[in-house]
Amino acid sequence: NALSEKQIITQNDAKGSKTEILGNTLWVRLKSAPNSATGISALSNSIGKFKLEPILPPARIKSIQARINSGKIDNSSANSALYKSEEALLRTYILEYEEDMSPMEYIRNVLAKNPEIELAEPYYIYELQKSPTAPNDPLLYSQITFERMKVQQAWQAGLVGSPNTVIAISDNG
Repeated sequence: NALSEKQIITQNDAKGSKTEILGNTLWVRLKSAPNSATGISALSNSIGKFKLEPILPPARIKSIQARINSGKIDNSSANSALYKSEEALLRTYILEYEEDMSPMEYIRNVLAKNPEIELAEPYYIYELQKSPTAPNDPLLYSQITFERMKVQQAWQAGLVGSPNTVIAISDNG
């Protein structure tokens, strides 16, 4: 099934808020890249029938792998942090499964049976903010990057971007 055809499940989170997740779909990060047939085979034997898709497009994966393999990454803190985040993205996938289980039940099952999975979480569906000119994060302006990028000025000038542009944030901290 395509992601757009998946069932959307509404659940209550710990704070009592309703959260929507995509049925039979998870985000997973493997402890190592599944480059070998034995790694995928071991995963398959422990969790049944599934489809595993990398979150990055193939061209980006090749670019990152080429930079890693070139040995041009030095030990500066900026390069080291970038390497760590990019390397983690190379091991992050969308996993679609066929079993008739809720995502939370499947996560418990897959983590118990497979030590190769570093983390697994439901595929959360977030509602986009209605007005890009009125951010709702009270700590937004304490984040120096937004000020450096002059995001508020861009929003006020009506530069709200394109609906065809997707931005993803991978937060390892």
